[in-house]
Amino acid sequence: MDNKRVVLIGDSGVIGNFLSERLTASGWKIVRLGDIDVSQNKALEKLKAALQRSDVVIDLTTPPSYESKVCREYLVTMTRRLLKEEVGAKISHHILLSTVGADRLPGNGYFEAKAAQEAVVEAASVPFSIIRSTPLFDVIPGIANASGSSGNIKVSTAMFQPIASEDVALALADAASGRPMYGCVDLAGPERAPFDEFMRRYLAILGDQRCVEADPKATYFGGRTSQMSLVPVRSARIGRTSLSAWCESTAVH
Repeated sequence: MDNKRVVLIGDSGVIGNFLSERLTASGWKIVRLGDIDVSQNKALEKLKAALQRSDVVIDLTTPPSYESKVCREYLVTMTRRLLKEEVGAKISHHILLSTVGADRLPGNGYFEAKAAQEAVVEAASVPFSIIRSTPLFDVIPGIANASGSSGNIKVSTAMFQPIASEDVALALADAASGRPMYGCVDLAGPERAPFDEFMRRYLAILGDQRCVEADPKATYFGGRTSQMSLVPVRSARIGRTSLSAWCESTAVH
């Protein structure tokens, strides 16, 4: 893999930082474009320059809004333009980070947009791999904090299998070193339990006395969940970081 070069798109977050470290350690040459908007001429020219002499593109793009229509339009338009430029640059592998259950959570605008983005990647001529990840551990404190500092926290009883950002980055780095899959692979954390159980465990680690109310009818960011909406229903790559290990690494207690 001498002198192979990878372009990272939308890599300004934690996953992007872990991924960059991992790829650098493996000998890749990296071009980090961050949250680039290829509808802008200056950004498009920057993209074209980055793609020249590159081999792999890893797309971690997040939309500027999670409102259903805006999210879908942005991801689909962005991906189509990106793939068009990749064809011209003869990119040999396009890797998309998506989400487990993208096609199984109606009512959640982000999941529906990711499903549409996947379809664009699958229809293009660039060899591809789609890595579908379960929610990150960061979702748990995010929902707890959104509920305020007092009162009950109402969450879904759907099965949950959260994963650490570092484990996602490791899977993406491995995909970059492998051949295009021309399909999807699911990625999940090592522990599976109802979402309310994860929330109780997280609060216990913090010493937070709030009660967790299990609500089978609770939505997940607007989407109505079934028991298996957010977890793999087929074989999956399993990360190594548990909830307790993640809490320790992020020093939440």
